[in-house]
Amino acid sequence: MKRMFQSAVACAAIAVVFGSTASAEFINVDFGDDYLNLPSSYGAAGQVGSWNDITSLGTTVNLLDLSGAATDVSVTVTAYTISGHVGPPQTNDGTLLQDNFYVSEGAPWSVTFANLDAGLYDLYYYAPTNSSVDTGTFTVNGTSVSSLVGAYTLIQGTSWDVLSGVNVSGTATLSSTSTSGYRGLSGMQLVPTTSGVVPEPSSLALLGMGSLTLFGYRLRRKRKAELAAMMAARDALGGSKCPVPQAAADVCRRRLL
Repeated sequence: MKRMFQSAVACAAIAVVFGSTASAEFINVDFGDDYLNLPSSYGAAGQVGSWNDITSLGTTVNLLDLSGAATDVSVTVTAYTISGHVGPPQTNDGTLLQDNFYVSEGAPWSVTFANLDAGLYDLYYYAPTNSSVDTGTFTVNGTSVSSLVGAYTLIQGTSWDVLSGVNVSGTATLSSTSTSGYRGLSGMQLVPTTSGVVPEPSSLALLGMGSLTLFGYRLRRKRKAELAAMMAARDALGGSKCPVPQAAADVCRRRLL
């Protein structure tokens, strides 16, 4: 009974680890205050799900995940203004791409996502349709990203692109590095990769404890089975001819009880 309880505790500890694995958030963001309410069936180039309309600058906004549920993740945008261009749009692509935030020549812009689960993310980013506004070069957590010029439809390398394997430890920061022309973004998507979802430190401790307990339990069961087989062999040989002396067998039996 005691052994069964130890096994149950070990399995429960391991289950807690994988049940409490950090569930990294999947986030869709549309920048701009003119064209709103993208349907959750629209996935752009990245992922289908609910969209967050970011319509203000300099304020921290809490975000929804793809199911529309509230998360701890927030975003803060620093720029000159948010506006639209040549509308109203006739497609979902247009709703995403035809409004944006931007800055004028020489001014910086930044986007900061906070309270993200640690791990690796693919970051999809979208350029404004306005021919006078590109994304400019920028960095994502220190990694440089090339500029996009924009288009009215989804064209990789023109109106959108993806930076894969962004290493995130709670925060993802995009910062403009270009100082020429008008620059901004119309949207973003954060897509955690499988390898990026990692257990919390406390869960790792539980995993170690549970694994050791389960290993010890299984080792005892194996030894007990081996002893039982040797005892059966002794009985079959008439006791005195058994390869396991009685005294040694008694010691082993006491250790396994």
